[in-house]
Amino acid sequence: MLYNYAQRIFAYTAYRGQKFFRKTPAPLINFASETIMHEPAQEGYYPPPVTLEGQIGRVTGNWWVPLDEVIKNTIQTHQSHSATILHKLNNITIDNGFLYKGTKAEYLSSLGIPDPLQPVKKEEGLLCSTSSGAVYFGDWMIADNLLEEISKELGINPIKVMPHTKYSHLPDINKIMHLSTNYINKPTYFDNLYVPDDSGYNTNKVNRLKNLRTLFTQSSYINSENKKNIYLLRNVKNDARGLSNEQELTDYLETCGFKIINPSQMSVDEIAAEVIDSDLIIGVEGSQLGYGSLGLKEGGLMIALQPPYHFQSSWRPRCEAVDVHWGFLVGFQNEKGFEIPLDDLKRLLEKVC
Repeated sequence: MLYNYAQRIFAYTAYRGQKFFRKTPAPLINFASETIMHEPAQEGYYPPPVTLEGQIGRVTGNWWVPLDEVIKNTIQTHQSHSATILHKLNNITIDNGFLYKGTKAEYLSSLGIPDPLQPVKKEEGLLCSTSSGAVYFGDWMIADNLLEEISKELGINPIKVMPHTKYSHLPDINKIMHLSTNYINKPTYFDNLYVPDDSGYNTNKVNRLKNLRTLFTQSSYINSENKKNIYLLRNVKNDARGLSNEQELTDYLETCGFKIINPSQMSVDEIAAEVIDSDLIIGVEGSQLGYGSLGLKEGGLMIALQPPYHFQSSWRPRCEAVDVHWGFLVGFQNEKGFEIPLDDLKRLLEKVC
């Protein structure tokens, strides 16, 4: 026990040291004993995004991804969907949000230093948590929960690590989507742990996403209005993606029949009742749009209001893969964040409504 714990302490310290010096530790999938094809790569097509002429020219950056890659992912219509692959790792310990294999470590969630307790031993499991899901609610709600659908398909126990960001809606979403509520809360050793690589929107992933949408849309009474247009407030304190003229935009949208809702002040059931079967969802690029991607009807439209300095296209495949269209408007940076010209919003609505 002491040797195993000493290994984890060493691996944890070495990992933190590499990150301090801005080095990227080797991923543990490099040490996989087997690579299993779950769904092959495929080619596909997405329609052009819904926007106005000249919007891409306003984009100045992205915090994490090279800008040319983001723009390519935004505008290209031919799609290459990578395979879904399972990497089989032997002799893996999960402890406080880190994976450990010998003297190697990999981060999933910042839950603390290694615990000296003797690890619980399990034969196998399929990892259903990611490091991005530990930080970003939208990634947890879509990407992480899609991994649990793989575990159901294969009949392998889902292995989940609690995100270190506190998501108030996490318990209710787990419940309505029939997801596991069991999270690793003590050191656990696995003879075999399957780690998915699931970035491509191949047929299997699309079917899993459709299943998530079905579970979400069956969770609440659908308000059967003829047309439902929703604006989702982001409501993040000290938000680097703050929309400085959001009040101006929402005041105008209300005159057009939009309902303005604040997911952070609502229960999941209340949110679902509003967004399910909606025609058009608008909001600042962010995790709250996840509710829109799950609730929009097929043929519906999501419009992401984007700061020029952090332009994102991550919601495009999550929408287009299930026949929900995606579009965007790009604003201008100011001292409070960014601003979307009201005239741009009016012209886009004239185009799509």
